[in-house]
Amino acid sequence: MKTKFFKKLSFVLAVAMVLSVLYPAAGAFAAKKPKLNATSKYLHLDVEGKNEYDFNISNKQKGWKYDWESADEDVVVVDNKGVVTATGVGKTKVTVYITDKDGEEVAKLSAKVTVRDNIKEVKISNPPEGKLEVGQEYDFNRSFVTVSGSTKKTSAITRWTVEPSDTATIDDKGVFKATKAGKYTITARSFQSKEKYEYWLSDNEAYKDYVLATDSVEVTVAASMVEAKQYDLSKVNVLFTSPMTEEEVKNNIYVHYMIGDVAVKEQEIKSVKISDDGMTATVEIYDTFVPKVTYKVTYTDMEPVSFIAATANPEDVKGIDITTSKVTVFEPTRIKYNLINENGVIINQPVDVNNLGVRVTFESSNELTSLYNDELTIFNKGDVTTVKATYHTYEWVDGQEIVYTDTQAIVGVEEADVLPKGILAWTIVKHGETPKYDKVNHFIAAEDNDRVLNVKIELSDGSKISSHDDNLIKLTSSDSSVLFVDETGYLVPVKEGKVRVTVEYDNKYVGSFEVTVSAKRKAARMVVEDAVYSLSNYDEHPSWSDKVTVNAYLKDQYGYDFEYEPDLRIRALSQKAIDRDGKEEKVIGGNSYTFDPKGEAEGRYQYLVYDAAYPTITAQVTFDVKAPNSEAVTWKVEISGAYKDGKIDTVVKAPEDANKKFSIQLMGYAKNGVKVGPEDLSEYNVTIKDNKGKELKDKAPEAITDDNSIYNATYNATWTAATGSAISTKIENATWTAATGSAIGTKIEKLENGQYTVEIIDKNKTVKGRAVFTVVDTQKLPELEIKGFRSANTDGDQAFADAFTVKLNGSAVSAERLAPQFKRTQVPTRAYADKVLVTEYIKDADGNETTLYIVHELKVGYYITVPVDFASYVD
Repeated sequence: MKTKFFKKLSFVLAVAMVLSVLYPAAGAFAAKKPKLNATSKYLHLDVEGKNEYDFNISNKQKGWKYDWESADEDVVVVDNKGVVTATGVGKTKVTVYITDKDGEEVAKLSAKVTVRDNIKEVKISNPPEGKLEVGQEYDFNRSFVTVSGSTKKTSAITRWTVEPSDTATIDDKGVFKATKAGKYTITARSFQSKEKYEYWLSDNEAYKDYVLATDSVEVTVAASMVEAKQYDLSKVNVLFTSPMTEEEVKNNIYVHYMIGDVAVKEQEIKSVKISDDGMTATVEIYDTFVPKVTYKVTYTDMEPVSFIAATANPEDVKGIDITTSKVTVFEPTRIKYNLINENGVIINQPVDVNNLGVRVTFESSNELTSLYNDELTIFNKGDVTTVKATYHTYEWVDGQEIVYTDTQAIVGVEEADVLPKGILAWTIVKHGETPKYDKVNHFIAAEDNDRVLNVKIELSDGSKISSHDDNLIKLTSSDSSVLFVDETGYLVPVKEGKVRVTVEYDNKYVGSFEVTVSAKRKAARMVVEDAVYSLSNYDEHPSWSDKVTVNAYLKDQYGYDFEYEPDLRIRALSQKAIDRDGKEEKVIGGNSYTFDPKGEAEGRYQYLVYDAAYPTITAQVTFDVKAPNSEAVTWKVEISGAYKDGKIDTVVKAPEDANKKFSIQLMGYAKNGVKVGPEDLSEYNVTIKDNKGKELKDKAPEAITDDNSIYNATYNATWTAATGSAISTKIENATWTAATGSAIGTKIEKLENGQYTVEIIDKNKTVKGRAVFTVVDTQKLPELEIKGFRSANTDGDQAFADAFTVKLNGSAVSAERLAPQFKRTQVPTRAYADKVLVTEYIKDADGNETTLYIVHELKVGYYITVPVDFASYVD
């Protein structure tokens, strides 16, 4: 409904000539046009002082009349004086029609009015009844009451958090999911707008007043059983959704013999063993499972799982696996083996209930050993024989018996030998990379280049060694036509298939594992980092634009990065993009495209992205260009450069990392939330404080621009080993003097790890913006290995080398790059090795050392026995 306070009349336009009076020093001028005192206004429903606004008109003329109207009186109403009053949540337009004394329209002025109704109370409306399961998604909802009393409509938003957050997530819509059992606190917070929420997110304490209302509930997430899978005739593996402890499982798990749906007999549990990751419990009963009978595994407060016990008939055997790898010399030893069915269940352990072993025969490759039935005797320490086990089905096809075989190298040992116990982990890495056994990669495809197989094993004395560090570990492939493996682990994947890799330590068998060579990689998917960008077209800033660089790259069919020479192309799809770039393909090259919206028309610019060599594999990216509707009214500190996800990592892996820079900007935003460019920071005081509130000043990163907007996170210094102090923060090509010689180069200093707060303060000492970032250092640190605690050397460096080995990236550090520091004790022949300074030179892309170096301080903390005249102390 529209309201007008006078009726508009139609009339014929009359032209009048108005003569102006001319003054000597002035020219002719036109009367100023009428203008509203605001073109956009926010009101708050039912909030006194904020639910009305008086629109005024400047440059009025005598005899004019004003007709006000609201486009939507459900949002605002306006009276004949231009006073608008909020009536409901939403956006609308208020218009005034101005006519002169003759009834002719002089002007039509409009203003946008947005009415908000803030949330006063928020409540989580559907807390779960009972416990949730690990991995289960649960959608939390909220109810609210606004300031006006509405429970249906509001312009405010609600955002969700979960604590602890390292093992659970909750998105903006309230969908919660935990990866670990435990208690979690879910909190709903309401904010006036997304902008207010983002400010609060940047600094919870500084912007705590932006939270309109809050509510929290505590939920319990419990582990559950995924499946029960029979292991052998008396053991079952129970898989959980979350790590369990042995004590928990022993006290809560039960196994029942079932007839139909009735549990008729509880099985007495003999033992429970938990896997290293805690996810699997191996439950052993005293009896053996009855074939074809259903067993139900129950656990307190969890849904039960069940399995059907395997049969152990001769025809069930589908494989054999020799488990004996060593025998004591001169002692006849029975060769142990497992018979496996098609589901991987061992059906001859712990007892061979159906006497399947009579179908197994053995052969030995070494005539100097003795093999009688299944008993093997080796006479010399270190002698090895390859034993072949054959399971006979006594079934023939085309004159050939169907058999299942396995081979195993068995070595003769003495009781006191340090022997390999088994394989702990294996991983495939690119040549030159250090293996990470806590994050293994088992994937390799045909024709992959420069891949190395690394294996970690455990010895009988408890030590753990890796093939990356120890050349006594040898690797062998069972089929070099599929995968060639040299003794050091260098791989040549020839074609798709499976092989078994055998591991030996000091010519003694350790174990083996299967490696699958997948089909050759091919480009399968084009990926862009973000598909949609919202950008500002503001063009009045002299040097800034809201341009963005989009990285696009190909993935293979397995989801890994595809190796290729990128040659990017784009083609415009939307009309705005066509108007800007035309319809033809545009050559970009490389794998990144930069879009600059400065001065562009508002609208959506959509492009097809692909590589020249793979034109059918495409992705799309959209740039949503918007125009600011005012000058800056709000500001936000933005950090970029060597900054990602709130962190600055000072790790230096290559020469270009030696001067990691991060930029600080005070970005201005218009009323509609669109950027209008950064402020000139030379007019402000920029401070950086540590987590104790202390301003860093001389320890602060070096400002390298006049307006203090770009800083170095790593910087150069002169370092003197004798005093252990940095005496400058801005000297390049400096000299570092060590006790055993001199190294010419540039030492890299880093900001200390921890949380830092940036504050930008104006001339009135008002904090204009604040942001927090964290400095971390993921540099690989040196590791100390102990060789002994005694040295006959009086020189500290030599004594340290006798007692310890320092390794960096898996390789021993040479003595000239170590500066050990000893302290005196009350016993002249005992020295305390306090610490050692380790120099690491940064390598270039070709693996050559540069003049850039880092000095690590490695804590030692051991006493060693030294000669009485040992004098290499730090007093």
